[in-house]
Parts: sequence; structure tokens; C-alpha cells
Amino acid sequence: MLFFININGYSQLRNSPKKLKSKEEFIHSATKTDFPKNIDDFNLIEAYSFDKKDENIGVTYEKENTKINIYIYPDKIGNEGRLRNEFLSVYNIAFNKDVDFKNLKIINHKGEKYTCNGIRGISKNSNNENSLLTILECGTWMYKIRITSSELNNQNLIDLESKIINKIDPSRLTGLKLFNLKGAISFSSTAIKDSTMLVSTMAYSFKKCEWLIKNLEEKEKYSGFQDLYIDMHKEALKQFVLYEHKHKYKSSDETKKYLKNLNKIIDSPFLNEFLMEEYKMILIIPENVNLNFEEYHKWKTENNFNFELKHNLSEVRYEI
Repeated sequence: MLFFININGYSQLRNSPKKLKSKEEFIHSATKTDFPKNIDDFNLIEAYSFDKKDENIGVTYEKENTKINIYIYPDKIGNEGRLRNEFLSVYNIAFNKDVDFKNLKIINHKGEKYTCNGIRGISKNSNNENSLLTILECGTWMYKIRITSSELNNQNLIDLESKIINKIDPSRLTGLKLFNLKGAISFSSTAIKDSTMLVSTMAYSFKKCEWLIKNLEEKEKYSGFQDLYIDMHKEALKQFVLYEHKHKYKSSDETKKYLKNLNKIIDSPFLNEFLMEEYKMILIIPENVNLNFEEYHKWKTENNFNFELKHNLSEVRYEI
């Protein structure tokens, strides 16, 4: 494990998008990604750049009352929570409303050499058109699809998304420059306030890395720090609480209260429900797990349980 903070520079954004040449096809020079003249029955209309190195780009395909926008842009640090945070941020801008969690789905694209995880959301846009937003994490690149249509239904949008991904493979982006899987971890000042919090946070962070090493296929590890698995978070939290009584570390009253609440939810039947709400319902749960939010909310009321995780105690990330 490496302990350091790296300030990563990104290409300077343009004041307004620059149109790029795209007669028959468009090739993204930074990634050698080929955007063909046609995807299915959709025609390539334009390509444009958002930064001065032409790394952050978008292309548009159209047919009748349906528009496809595909974006590729660099992100050279694979922070924990990167995909979730990026998706939620873009969703709020794209739809100008709160996230409709029941229409979100975690998707998994298995390429020839690498696997990419993504998040898909379907909703209505401001023009009352059906709209799909999908973002995939591809190592040092992010891959975004936006489809808007006044004709296609939700399943049509999903089918079209699949055709796009099969035609322009996001997993190829992962292999362009591989992350160093010796995760870098930094700790916030909140975690260093007392010895118990620091040691517990260290154990918690290391457990996440250990879980991923043991449980993920090799080809999935390189697309980003894969924090979408609920079992990883469960095991890490159980590791967090082990050090409270194991050694006589210094503990503030705030830390004692935090650990008391954390133990309470871990010992309850509702750890899965708690984590799903903490992580905005964007987690991968095993098929045999059944969630019961009605009983969970009833339990919270009966136990006067009002607790949130400190998500800023540490940051785990992959870097090039």
C-alpha cells in the first residue's frame, strides 16, 4: 500500500465546444476510438471537443426523433466512489431533478480483456422525452451515453445502448493505460482526531482492498476501484469496530458514540438496508439477499436510530 496524495492535472476546458472534422467517421486521437459513420440506422452528425487537448470529446448520432450522444473523457485517478459520484452528478444536471432510484441499474460489460462496470438511469427529460443516461468506468477514461427519444420506450433505449456498447467497446479504453493496483490511501484529519478512529479507519480501508483482491476477477480490477459490492462494505465495517476494545487506544466521546451506533446497525438484521441507503441505492447485492425497507424504517423509529457513516475518513484510489 502507498500512502500519499497526488495532485493530478487535467487538460484545460474550452470556453465553448469546438466542432471537429467528422465526414465519414470520427477517430478520437487520444484513444484511437473509431466512431463509424453509422450505428444501426443512426447517422453520425457531428463531433466536438470540450478541452484544448481534444481528449474530452462528444459525438452525436441522429435518426428521426431519436438522438444519441456518446462522450469519452479522461479521469486518471480511480477514486473510491468515482463512478457513483460521477453518475449522480451528471444525472442531476441532465434531468434537473432528484434521482429516480427505482429506474437505476448497475450494468456489467465484459470485454475481451477487461470488464467495465457502469450505472444506467432512465427518466423523462424536461421536454417529456424518454431519456437514458449510462456512464461506464474504464480505467483512466470515462464513457458516457445519453439517448433521448420521443418514440422509443425504455426497453428500446436499453437495446440501443447495448448496440452502441457492442459497436464502440468501452472495455478497450481500460487497457490503454493500466492502473497500478497497489491502492493509494490517504486519511482525513477527521480520522486522525484520536487513536481509535485512526486505527479503525486504517483497518477498514485495508479490508476493502483485501476483499477486492480476493473476490474480483483480474479483468475487472483495472477499470477502477470497484466499490459497488455491498459485501465489501459489510466486511470493512465489521473490521472497523474490532479495534475499540482490542487495545487501549485513546477514544474521544464522539468516536465512542460513532462506534456504538455502528455496532448497533451491524448487530441488527438491517445492515444491508442501511448500506443501500447510505450509498444511494447503488450497490451490487447477492441474489439471495432480500431487502425489507419497511421493516428497517420501523426498526429505526422504534430504536430512535439516526446515524450516517463518515464517508470522508479515508480515500482509497488507484493511480497510473
